[in-house]
Amino acid sequence: MGENSPAKLNLSKSTARSRFLLPEEEIQEIAQKHLQRPESAIAGRPDDPRDGLSGVDISSFEEALEKALLKRFTATEELQAAWCRAKPIALGSWARRELCPKSDLDLLFVGDHDAAAAITRFAQEAGIKIRSRIPESSDDWCVGVEAFDVLALLSARPLTSEAQALFDRQLTEIRKNLKSSRRGYFAAIRKERKTRSERFDSIANFLEPNLKYGPGGLRDMGQAFQLRALYPERFHSPERAHALGVFDYYKKFFLLSRIRVQLTEGGGDLLSAYEQAGVAEWFGFQSTRDFMREIQRGLTRVSFYADVDFEHVKVSARELLRFTSRELDFVELAFWMEREPTILVQAKARDIGFRLFKSTNKKSAENALRRLLVKAVDPLQSDALIIALFRSRWIDLVVTDFKKIVGYVQHDQYHRYTVDAHLLQAVREMKRVAQRPTILGRLQPIAKNLSREDWKILGWAALYHDVGKGSGGDHSDKSVIIAGADLKRLDIPSEIIDEVIWLIENHLELSLAAFRGNPAHPATWRMLHVKGIEGKRLQRLAVFTAVDIRATNREAYTPWKERLLAELVKYLEMPEAKQLAKLENELKTDKQIIDRHVMDRLDPFLVAALPTKVLAGDLRAIAKQVSSDTHANEIFVKLVKLSKANRVWIRFHTQKDRRGLFVQIVRALQAAGLSVRHASIMSDDLLGVYDWFEIKPPRHVKGLELKLSGSLASLESKGAVPLAEGIFDDVDCLSKNETEWVIGFRGKDTRGALLLAAEALTDEGLSIIWAKVHTWGRQIDDVFGVAPPVDGTHDGSSERLLLNLKKRVGR
Repeated sequence: MGENSPAKLNLSKSTARSRFLLPEEEIQEIAQKHLQRPESAIAGRPDDPRDGLSGVDISSFEEALEKALLKRFTATEELQAAWCRAKPIALGSWARRELCPKSDLDLLFVGDHDAAAAITRFAQEAGIKIRSRIPESSDDWCVGVEAFDVLALLSARPLTSEAQALFDRQLTEIRKNLKSSRRGYFAAIRKERKTRSERFDSIANFLEPNLKYGPGGLRDMGQAFQLRALYPERFHSPERAHALGVFDYYKKFFLLSRIRVQLTEGGGDLLSAYEQAGVAEWFGFQSTRDFMREIQRGLTRVSFYADVDFEHVKVSARELLRFTSRELDFVELAFWMEREPTILVQAKARDIGFRLFKSTNKKSAENALRRLLVKAVDPLQSDALIIALFRSRWIDLVVTDFKKIVGYVQHDQYHRYTVDAHLLQAVREMKRVAQRPTILGRLQPIAKNLSREDWKILGWAALYHDVGKGSGGDHSDKSVIIAGADLKRLDIPSEIIDEVIWLIENHLELSLAAFRGNPAHPATWRMLHVKGIEGKRLQRLAVFTAVDIRATNREAYTPWKERLLAELVKYLEMPEAKQLAKLENELKTDKQIIDRHVMDRLDPFLVAALPTKVLAGDLRAIAKQVSSDTHANEIFVKLVKLSKANRVWIRFHTQKDRRGLFVQIVRALQAAGLSVRHASIMSDDLLGVYDWFEIKPPRHVKGLELKLSGSLASLESKGAVPLAEGIFDDVDCLSKNETEWVIGFRGKDTRGALLLAAEALTDEGLSIIWAKVHTWGRQIDDVFGVAPPVDGTHDGSSERLLLNLKKRVGR
């Protein structure tokens, strides 16, 4: 490029699309007059007879826009003379007649340098975005330029008759030397495409695709056309001619979409969520989702066919002959796909596979597909075959209603992919985890513990869990129906089908519980156990949940989510949670119904400590007693001795709670000379008072129930006795809200400590709702849930309460 060329003066290097080529009013007027609107929403297939683009002619708009530009560049006699002397040649989108309202203008000036500089200065002063250059050598325009500039000359278009003769002579020389240098040009194109692919591989650019630079966009199409110009001998087959038809169709579709987007002030190459609705309405689609489905289908098809074109150039002519000379039936082609799932085999499968499938023996063809899919979905196999099945579209032949989810967009900034792309990612992600469990962080021990059968179940669930989203209604229900029918037809063992169906039905349960619920609450455990989420099912579902998140949006699988999910699994595998599930199952078989909220409130420690049958039997008896509504004020005492564990528990129950009752019970225990190790206290509106105390095993338990009953009656008639001395090292308010304060007492294990804490709370005017008492070693931890005072006591201040308690019970 010459030292004093106009390119040195050009400041318009930005790729932004914020300014119009011409004044906005003029652009809008041109669009109003010349931009033809499709008569109906397009069908999305270039060979569809309903194609709504077939009658649309963009050339009218392009010609009007070019005419307006040329009028600006030759507005005066001086400018017109300079324009002719500069001998301009259009490059890029201007040369290809693909101008959009906010395109850049690329020009090559092959005439007078001063005239070219004058035109460039005028464009800059007039606000016209122009990028220009002058050949370094007038004899060879390829000297000192990049490969892309040489390729641009192949589709360049002289804008004056003076430039035409010079251009024809140069083009002849370029084409003469093209064959010897085309490998270098091809390498440059591949490098740019790879860089661009990495740049636009993001969540935003998938949900809001870049119609020019994104995968499958106009730049990919343009490069495919360049390859065909460089290597015409590689593209003679009918299949490659079909691909050219696909490119031409979507070129018109994407250009029209890009033009409509750029007619808005902020619009550019990006099809943003804000602009999608307006463009969809202009095309005549019933919904934005339908429009974006066609966009995504187009981008996917163009990307695939462009990949195939690149591969056609990349391989040797001898290698290419393998794919064009063989006559095959469907079964042979399936075996070839299994052995060699490359892009060229995928292309052949896509080009002729559907026709061969119809003409091959049905049973043989279906068996071949079954063999492929079973291997492709297996997480312990590589992902090459599943990718090949998706890109060849053979997945449509084997998965029912798969076409309904192709291009199906979930535009919520969380779902990164269309539904079909998400299912492919889910299967691939499952394979990554199966082969490298460390990906899942805290969940890796679970993944390492899964069997081969577990992985098969997970692979099928990954493929089918969202396949019903295109059928309307609850997608899990639809997916279950499709998966059940397909897997049965594929002769998958019934025990695997049952587990796949269960996994699909419940595939969202762990994420909802972990991220929107309380993983530590028994109600959460019970809700999940009711659905059968335990044992192997829990382990598979935990891995599936993590994989589903990563396949939806890998950035969404944050350390926070990983931790919550792992913690939920840990809770569900604790003895307390497992025993709660056993208790639930035990009570299901009984005619006497225990209210579910009672189950949620039971202390997990108590549930784990007592045999399931003992606790279930006691709850049945209590429920029966409550329903009879007799002896409502009487306190019933029951002793449970666990001989093997050498543990003794005592249960107190009465239908009506009253203030000071807990203190009365603790006094009775103390009067009987019993030392409390643990306590689980509950007061329920339906069940009544239901308190369990584990005591240090006494020498004799015979007659203890009767003794305690008598002591309770005696204490009720005598009233309170003086408080013991302060023995607690620490008293604290652990939490509080409008309905509950949680007060903790901590100190050395001392006789009468529990009674002292309970009496202190009662005397402060507080009603004890629940309590958990633990003695470990020589330490005691007593925690009470109390109802906040409602009569102005402490003025609602837990600080004043703590001050009073510390004075009375602290050391």
